[in-house]
Amino acid sequence: MKDHVKKPQESLGRLIACLYHQARSYFEKELAPYDLGSGAMPVLKALLYHDGINQQELSEKLHVDKATTTRAIAKLIENGYVRREKDIEDHRAYRLFVTQKAQDIAPEIQRVLQSWTAILAEGLTEKEKEAALALLQHMRNNALRHKVGEEGE
Repeated sequence: MKDHVKKPQESLGRLIACLYHQARSYFEKELAPYDLGSGAMPVLKALLYHDGINQQELSEKLHVDKATTTRAIAKLIENGYVRREKDIEDHRAYRLFVTQKAQDIAPEIQRVLQSWTAILAEGLTEKEKEAALALLQHMRNNALRHKVGEEGE
């Protein structure tokens, strides 16, 4: 049996999970002065690029469920980074807008993201970085195609 099973730390899924946890820890530490956790950071980054988007569109762009988006938005509103306004066309929906406070820390968010990317890419050639990115995009697309709760399960 042991001949057919790789060591747990060598499996693709385990390595991806390890990277995910390391990234969360890194972002939590680096963004702590801004009271911006690793869960809220990608939401804020998306809003900085898509100011005025509604929550449903935001969840779709980030490939996360509505509950995850709702928690992150609540934290961002509480900390003064985002404000919600009723959608003029659809009174059941809200539009999300970044505040000046969010715009002020946007360069720091970008710095932290670039720093993490540099850490991951240490010792890799440009060709290796491109190959890694292509492989990860392919794996992400595979995962999205097989997403739980979607049609075609």
